[in-house]
Amino acid sequence: MRNHRNSVFLCAASCLLLTQVVVGQQRAPDLPPDHQELYYSFFMFTASFGQWLDLEVQKAPERKSELMQSAARYLKVDVKELPRLIDECKAAAAALQKIENDAHQRWNDESNRATGHDPSAHDAFIVSRQAAIQAATAELKQALSEASWNGLSSHINGEHRLHLFVSH
Repeated sequence: MRNHRNSVFLCAASCLLLTQVVVGQQRAPDLPPDHQELYYSFFMFTASFGQWLDLEVQKAPERKSELMQSAARYLKVDVKELPRLIDECKAAAAALQKIENDAHQRWNDESNRATGHDPSAHDAFIVSRQAAIQAATAELKQALSEASWNGLSSHINGEHRLHLFVSH
């Protein structure tokens, strides 16, 4: 049991570290608790973590209960609510990725035009991204019981925040 819990923790830490390396993040955050970028990071991390859990369960279905319990303890939520949490984070990550892809496409399109970039497009991207993060956070809060939300909020603002890095 302890080895399985450790493997879930190690995977979670590895996923977070990999996310930080891939995104090029380099220094400890100075984000205040409940900052939108903190929730953005959590949505992306948990979407990847959920995929890892799915793969582990496929490889060893007999360990599903053990893996889910360990993951729920790590995230400080009721194990019965863990699938809902992961689904909400996957949906948030997909919505945010779409916004980012659309902004990237627009940037590329504008780069090919003689008129250059439209500064208001960047502002619209920022507003859209912030609104998506706020909406996803509110949906996640509604999807969980008060006890699970309180535990998860503690995890996000504690462990997750302390292990987060931001780019210069």
